[in-house]
Amino acid sequence: MKLSERLAKDGLISSEELPVVAYGLRSLRDNVLSFIITVGIGFVFQDIVSAILFFFFCFPLRRSAGGYHAQTRVRCLLFSTGLLLSMWTSWEYMRIFQSCRLVASIFSTAILFILVPAETHNKKLDPAERAVYGRRARRIAFLELFLCFISFHMKWNLLFKSTALSLYTSSIAVLAGKWVMRK
Repeated sequence: MKLSERLAKDGLISSEELPVVAYGLRSLRDNVLSFIITVGIGFVFQDIVSAILFFFFCFPLRRSAGGYHAQTRVRCLLFSTGLLLSMWTSWEYMRIFQSCRLVASIFSTAILFILVPAETHNKKLDPAERAVYGRRARRIAFLELFLCFISFHMKWNLLFKSTALSLYTSSIAVLAGKWVMRK
C-alpha cells in the first residue's frame, strides 16, 4: 500500500486530498533521488560541495524555466543525469580559460532570457503562467549570472562552477524543450 493511501485509510487525509498528497510524495521522492544522484556525481568527480551548490541553484531555475521533460519519470531522470554528467565531464576535462566559461554563462543566460518559460506537450501554459514563470526564471537566471560574475572575479571556484553549470544545464534543457515542441 502506498503511503498516501495509508494516510487516507488512517483518516489523516481525506479522499479528496489523496491525489494531491500522492503527487506531492512522488515529487518529494523524485527530488530526493535527483539530489542523491547529483551528490553521487559530485562524489565521482571528488567535488561534493559544488554538486550540492549546483543542485540548490539549478533546482529553482529549472523548475521555473521549464524545458525538456521526458514522457516518463525514468526517462526524465535518465535525461537529467546524462545532461549533468556531460556538463560535469566537460567542465572537468575541457581545459579552457575561466573567462570562456564566464562568456558561456552569459550566453546561457541570454538563451534563458529569450526562451523562458518553455512549455511541454504535457504542460501547456496559459498567459498568466507564462508571465509568472518567465519573470521568475529570468530573475533567478540574472541572480545566478550575478553570482557567477562575483565568484569569477573573487576566484570563488566552487560557487563559480555551481552557478555556471546551473545556467548551462538549464539553457540546454530549455533549448531541448523548444526543439521537441517545434513539431
